[in-house]
Amino acid sequence: MTKIRIPSSIDINDLFKDFTDKYSNYLGDKTSPTDIANIKDSILLLLHILIPQSGQDQFSEENFQPIYSPLFNRITANKFKIVKEILTDTHNPIIECDGKYHEGRSYGYKLTDKYFYQVGTINYPTHGKIIDKYYNNLKKNREDRFNKLEYLERKLTNRISMDERIHSFVKTFFEKFDERISTSNNEIYDIPQLVRRRKVMEVVWANHLSMISDGFFNGSESKTCHRFSSIFTRIKRELRSFILIDGEETVEIDIVGSHPYFLDQIFKSEFYNENGDSSLQSLFPEFSRELKKTSKMIKIDNNNFNYVFNHSYLLTINKFNYLYKTDCNHFKDIINNKNFIKIMNYKIKEDYLKSKYYSFSILDNKIKYYLYSDIRLLLNSGVHFPSYMCGNIVEMTDIMEFKRMLFSEDFYSNLATELNLNLNRKKIKEEFQLFLNNSGDRNTSSVNNGIRKLFPNVNRIIEFLLRLKFSDVKLNTKYKNPFSLLLQRIESYYFLQIGVKNFCDQNKKEIVVTVHDSVIVRKSMVNRMIKVLKEKIEEKTKIPLQLSVKNPNPYSKIENIIEEYFSKHKR
Repeated sequence: MTKIRIPSSIDINDLFKDFTDKYSNYLGDKTSPTDIANIKDSILLLLHILIPQSGQDQFSEENFQPIYSPLFNRITANKFKIVKEILTDTHNPIIECDGKYHEGRSYGYKLTDKYFYQVGTINYPTHGKIIDKYYNNLKKNREDRFNKLEYLERKLTNRISMDERIHSFVKTFFEKFDERISTSNNEIYDIPQLVRRRKVMEVVWANHLSMISDGFFNGSESKTCHRFSSIFTRIKRELRSFILIDGEETVEIDIVGSHPYFLDQIFKSEFYNENGDSSLQSLFPEFSRELKKTSKMIKIDNNNFNYVFNHSYLLTINKFNYLYKTDCNHFKDIINNKNFIKIMNYKIKEDYLKSKYYSFSILDNKIKYYLYSDIRLLLNSGVHFPSYMCGNIVEMTDIMEFKRMLFSEDFYSNLATELNLNLNRKKIKEEFQLFLNNSGDRNTSSVNNGIRKLFPNVNRIIEFLLRLKFSDVKLNTKYKNPFSLLLQRIESYYFLQIGVKNFCDQNKKEIVVTVHDSVIVRKSMVNRMIKVLKEKIEEKTKIPLQLSVKNPNPYSKIENIIEEYFSKHKR
């Protein structure tokens, strides 16, 4: 018989007792055995969906989960309304609604506090075919997932467990959290909110541990970001310290400075011009087509990092706050001009100071592009041209400096030194991530500005890709932040599809657990994993891979974790 996981705090047998009589005012004429079975299954499904999840132990003000009612109705044959009515019945309300519409999702719902803050889940047998339909829908969705990471899901077996000592750790953690609350000033911290956060955290952690204990790892592969997620990506590193594989203690190996390390791949001409597994065309074909499509007149050639008309021309980019209709007309004139072919066929001579001069501008994406075939005249115009205008992208001065820093033991510490900033590594890392993801006002952070000055061409390339939007509205909706997704796909390719995959191919019986840019293995396999990761990834990137082995004493991190929560609730 099919079963589904629901909160153990709800007496489901009592809920279903005398069901037809108790809820006759909601059931109407839907009283056949099949109707009742499907309604009960629909109730179980909604309770399953509303189990407190990871993310609710963070810093949000509410614990309501938006429900996509059209999908729920499609699975349950339009049972959402009657299920809501039964579960919000004033006699024994089990769920509540926030009354707020969430775009694309409907309203938000949660278990009432009576049930929400109770710990634990159980597997409950189903009645009809609704839950089977739900599982089949999940299976169908899986067919559209990223199958190159399916091998990681096969590694999630009952050979994975949690050390019993984790319960003592969790108990100690919450005792110290309660102690911190009792000694904190409500004028400085929002104590009521912290109390609520603490309760939610306890519930979510307990549910996670219960799922792991039952062998429910919830592995899935994302076709969008090419990442593999599981219950282990949702729990804190300190809890992952208690993972056992075949009863043996484990360690977590992660990449030091993974963001800048994999970012370096976009500073190679072959990334744009070749079609191998690590190319833009292979990793993100939609983005590659958008970058090079004719309407944008963009091409990145083998010799220069140029956004040009399919030829090797010198280029600089200037941004303007205002757009003029005359610019668009000028662009049309260029395309229709008889000299256009002559310009396109003109080759830059080695002695570029004697080259002929052609210049024109094109308008796209609120950026004006100036194309020059003569550096001498460009210099005379007073415009400082980027170093890549004189050679290959890898010869840009600041990109060479960026690569040099990747060869250091720790990119972030080195960056702080170069910028002469008295910031800890964690803060520098956070700011660098903002540098990679903020497509809005990039002048608000002193660290951001420092990085832009230190690496002007790195910044120019990143800004261009950050602001490149899809012409297709559907693709814009599907890929909200394509550059961020591109970086995630690059990381997945090298770390999961090359490094970890090679280890698993060589050690077919070994179990591994991955968390995006880190991998967890038995202690006895650490050296073997490190060897494979370094050999296989460095073979592709040509840059030394810095790895960190994490096996900390989780008790030493308790105060730091608590401080994270308190710092988010300062008044």
